Amino acid sequence: MEDIDEKKVEASNDAKNANGILKYSDEIISIAKELVNRKDNDLEKSNEIDEKLRDLNIRMKKDCIDLESDMKIRAKNGDFEQQFHLAIHYYTMQKYEESKKWLLTSAENGYPEAMLYLAYAYNSSDDKIFEQDKEKAIEWFEKSSKSDDKKIAECALEELKNLKEEV
Repeated sequence: MEDIDEKKVEASNDAKNANGILKYSDEIISIAKELVNRKDNDLEKSNEIDEKLRDLNIRMKKDCIDLESDMKIRAKNGDFEQQFHLAIHYYTMQKYEESKKWLLTSAENGYPEAMLYLAYAYNSSDDKIFEQDKEKAIEWFEKSSKSDDKKIAECALEELKNLKEEV
């Protein structure tokens, strides 16, 4: 029963986050229409639009902080998918050490997408987090090739074949 309740809470959080995104997209479209329709010399309208954009920016930043906090809680509680998403989030924020920590955690816990990303990271010569290491790349491509996710497994097998030909 407890597992079902956790799933309901998770689904509710996901729906809340999706609704927030939709709310902002409608508001952005509305402001964009105002920008298009304003007169070039209408300083008062320009100032009004600037104020709306500043307010929207503040609210979006707050929601992003809330979303990051929610992801972090879920990741710390062992949600492998959220660990992976948190790694990607930190990477885009250029917080590379945090990204590395969560990508390794998710991959080591067996999350297929994380294992594949980690293999690519070790295979890349220009990755910002991991130094190139072909042996580790092979190891992680092999692990991800055993995934139940057919697309990930096929991709990993193809990359593994190419990598072994190089080595």
